[in-house]
Formats: sequence, structure tokens, C-alpha cells
Amino acid sequence: MADGDQGRRTLRIIGFTAMAAAMAACAPAGAADRGISYDCDTPAGHFSELVLPAPSGAFVVEGKVTLRQIAAIGDFLPGARLGVASAPSAAGKAPEEVAGFVLIAVPANKLKKGAGKELVQFIEWDRHGAGAEGEQTQDPFAITAAPQEHSFRLSYDGGAVTVTIGGAERRFPFQAREPVVRLVCSTGEFLYTDLRIVPQG
Repeated sequence: MADGDQGRRTLRIIGFTAMAAAMAACAPAGAADRGISYDCDTPAGHFSELVLPAPSGAFVVEGKVTLRQIAAIGDFLPGARLGVASAPSAAGKAPEEVAGFVLIAVPANKLKKGAGKELVQFIEWDRHGAGAEGEQTQDPFAITAAPQEHSFRLSYDGGAVTVTIGGAERRFPFQAREPVVRLVCSTGEFLYTDLRIVPQG
């Protein structure tokens, strides 16, 4: 358990440097209705980040995420994050506020001493920034054999983000002058499908 905890802490605090162009700008006609796909693939110890514009006012982010493969595990664990974030102050800088989830994959013996080496995955809430209780706000949940596809839904109403994934739901107070949708992956390949950002109200 200690090795897994240390690796997750490292994953949480590492800086993010890559910024991709918004996928919505290059999506084919009709893609907004059926959603888009994003294959986030990084080697061991590296990160990839995609920041997408969000509509003004309330909106919903929904889609599915699936682990496809992991890279060699060293100091960093394979993981994928998705959240509503405050727009970064400059390209390459991490946002000050984020509310969402992180999907992490590890050998079972990283979570429980004496377990086997089969790959498992789990989810943690991801909330950090001013007024947050901490980067992760509860113990891992939805622990399953990997890979398993997860559907997710994040709704932002201007005052809070409600995150639904893995059979659980959590509401985080959250305000951003310019909200964006942020996707990050590290040390593996994670496929996002049917990804949509839809205005509400």
C-alpha cells in the first residue's frame, strides 16, 4: 500500500507541460452530436494534456474512458484525469482550480500487500485549488480488474461541479471566471470516446 500511495502522490503533484489545440475546432460535421474520440497515449514518466473550451454558462461534459495499455511503472503510475478547470494563466501552466476524477491502473500488489500482479484500476475524486479540502477527497473506489470502460458525466452550473462515475456521485463547490475542460494522461494509453461538451439551460 505504501508504494501505491507514494506513486499516487507523485502523480498528483507533478507539473503538466503539454498543451494541445482544441479538438472541437477540427471535428467533422455532426461530431458534436455523437461525440468525439481522443486517444491519450504517453510513454512511462511522461504526460499529455488537452484543454478544451467550454460554453459560457452551465454545461455538461459526458463520455467514456477506457484503459488500453500501461507503460513501465516507475515513479509515476498510469493514470487519466478529466475535470472542469479554471483556464490556465498561460500556455503550459497548470490551472489553479480543478474538479473532476482520476482513473489509475496498477498491479494489484501495489494496492494490497500479498496480492497478485494482475492489473487493477480504480477511481479517485480530483479536487484542488482555493478552498479545496485536498487534491483527492476520498479513498479509491470502483476497484475492478483492468481494463474496464467507465462512463462519466460532469455538470457545471456556475457554482459547483457534480461528477458522476463508477456508480458514485460527488458535488464540489467550484467557480471559474473562464472554465475549460481538461484531460490529462500519464504512463499509458487511455481512450476517451463519445466525448461531448453540451450547453445547458
